This record gives sequence, C-alpha cells and structure tokens, in this order.
Amino acid sequence: MKFKILNKIYSFRELYLLKKSILNTFVKPKKIKNYIITKKAILFKKVNSKNYPIGLMIDPSSYCNLKCEMCRYQRKDIKRGYLGFEEFKKVIDEVGDYLFYLMLWNAGEPLLNKDIFKMIKYAKSKNIFVVVTSNILALNEKMVDEMIDSNLDYLNMSFTGATKETYEKYSKGGNFDKVIKNIKLIVKRKKEKDAKKPFLDLQCVIMKENEKELEDFK
Repeated sequence: MKFKILNKIYSFRELYLLKKSILNTFVKPKKIKNYIITKKAILFKKVNSKNYPIGLMIDPSSYCNLKCEMCRYQRKDIKRGYLGFEEFKKVIDEVGDYLFYLMLWNAGEPLLNKDIFKMIKYAKSKNIFVVVTSNILALNEKMVDEMIDSNLDYLNMSFTGATKETYEKYSKGGNFDKVIKNIKLIVKRKKEKDAKKPFLDLQCVIMKENEKELEDFK
C-alpha cells in the first residue's frame, strides 16, 4: 500500500518510521484549528481568511557549493546571502505555533549556514516537522552529530547519478566519493546513537543522460 503526502509517495513501512515525527505535529490545538480554517478557506475559495500558513519554506542560504547545469539559480543576478538566526526566530515566533511543516532550502545549500542546526532546534521546540534538502558535501562528523542532535525529522540528499562520471558531470564542483562517505557516516552515527531521525531520502533528478542508471541508483 502506498500513501501520497506533500507530493511524495511513501510505503506503509516508511510512514511507520515517520510516525513519531508526524504525530508530534498534531499535539497543539492551535495547529489543528488553523489547519481546519485553512482547508475551509481553500474549499470555499475565501480570499480574506483569518488563517496562518500550515507550511513554510525558508531559505537559510542562497550560496551553494555546486554549480549544477540544470539549476535555475546559477544566474549571476541573484543576490546571495545567509539568513541570520534572529531573522529566522522572528518568523518562527510569529507563525510557528500554527505550522505543521517547515522546509529549509530553496536557492542554495542550507548546510553552509553556520546557524542551520540552531534553526532546526528552535523550529522543533514549536513541534514543527522540519525537512532539509542538501547535497551533503559540507558535512563532517561533528556536523552529522549536530544534525542528529538537532532532532531534524527528514533529510533529502540530492545525488544526481549512480556513477562518479555522471554525478560529477552534472553536479559541478561535487565529489562522488565524499557524498558516498557522508551517507555512510550519517547511517553509522544514527546507529551508534540509536537515533530514529532524521529519516533519510536519497533523491536523483532524472534526465535523459542519467535515466539509464536508474536501476543502479536504486
């Protein structure tokens, strides 16, 4: 049996692994009330609804350590920078009590922000389901421990290709062997810490040039 949540398909086993993270987001009456108001506003197409967002995407960094050919954010006219923790905290203090989920990524690599794990911890104090998408190149053992200890719920690991040649062709500036090493490091430290989180999701952007590697990728 498969389930679709946030445009992704999950097996029952995967949902079981995520159950604690999912259930923790429902513990606040404010969140449930706001969710109902929001869904009613969508259903009846209300323009002036007194609801807060139920989900939010915040970009911790517009800098990236890769220059991927298919990335639309390689344009030179984009202003680069890092989100400060106080600015992040201000947003979460305003809407955090109503959020079910928070996605920490967009134009850049979130793990380049020195305050990323501090941000995750703060969001988790509001019982928000937190997702990070990363190329995981910036990780080291200390950061892996910080990530696990931050209580991050979900880590999307971007990995375009099942071979070194393909990966490094499209993820310019990347290092195939280092990504493999970091994936193994995260799994190893989770086991050593007996940690259930973060849920690990390895993702590949499928293109004509790498679709022949799909089975190897799986």
